[in-house]
Amino acid sequence: MKKSALKEFIRNQIITELNIEDETKALEDYETKLDTVIKKKEEAGLTKEDTSDAKDYDTYVALAQGYLQGFNRPHSLNKDELEVVGRKIVKQLYKGNIDRAVGELTEEEGPTKADIKKTQGLAKTKEDLARIEREMKSIAKKWSKAKGEEKETLLNTLKNKTKIKKELVKLLDKV
Repeated sequence: MKKSALKEFIRNQIITELNIEDETKALEDYETKLDTVIKKKEEAGLTKEDTSDAKDYDTYVALAQGYLQGFNRPHSLNKDELEVVGRKIVKQLYKGNIDRAVGELTEEEGPTKADIKKTQGLAKTKEDLARIEREMKSIAKKWSKAKGEEKETLLNTLKNKTKIKKELVKLLDKV
C-alpha cells in the first residue's frame, strides 16, 4: 500500500469509528438553519436589538425598593417580583421615562436642596469654629501679657468665646 492510500484508509476508519460524518452533517444542517434565521431577522429589520427597555435588572429592583420605601412599611417581595413592580412603576407612573424614575426613586440622584443647605450650614459652622479658635488664641496671648482689670476683661471674653465654641462643637458632633 502506498503511503497516501494508507492515510486515507486510516482517516476513513477513524471517521466510521467515531461517527463523525453524522455529527458533521448535523452541524452543517444546524449552520444552514442558523443562516436562514439570521437572514429572516435582517429582512425583518431586527438586526439591532431594541435597547429602549434594556435597563438592567438591578435598576428596576432599586426603583421598586425606592418606591416602596416611601410608604415606610416592610414588604415581602423577592428580587424578581421587585423587578416586575419596578417595570410597572416606570411604565405607569413615569410614562416610560426611566431616567426620571431613577432620579426620583433611587439614592443615586445626588444631594437634595435640604442636603445642600445642611452642607452649607455645616461649612459655615466649621468656619465659625475655626474663627473662634483663632480669636481665642490671640486673646489668650494678650491675656498672658495683660495685668489688672484688662486681664479680667480678657478672661471674661475668653469664657464667652469658650461657651460659643462648645455650642459649635456640639452642633458639629450631632452631624
